[in-house]
Amino acid sequence: MSAHHSQLVALFQPPLGRLPSYSTIRRTLLRLEYQAYSGCLSRFFGIQPKPGETIVTDGKVLRGSYECPTEDPTVDSHPAIMLVTAYIVERGLILEPYEVASKTN
Repeated sequence: MSAHHSQLVALFQPPLGRLPSYSTIRRTLLRLEYQAYSGCLSRFFGIQPKPGETIVTDGKVLRGSYECPTEDPTVDSHPAIMLVTAYIVERGLILEPYEVASKTN
């Protein structure tokens, strides 16, 4: 049992006083659309850059999303998924990521 079980039950007040298992939480998180979830959090918390803050961007190719060359005609070809994310340095906040069509400068 978690060291914080009673605090989590008090905070979330789950039905029957039971928290979801690790497996249930993991399955839920794996099924989330990351970009939509991140955007919802940014909007919910009202994360907007303030005047004078430093904003940096970072591009990433999602691991495992690259195109695998194959001779199998039943396998659809697809390009790698590339995301660009903006980051507010002073507050350590990540803004909503955006998918881009290709890697550019």
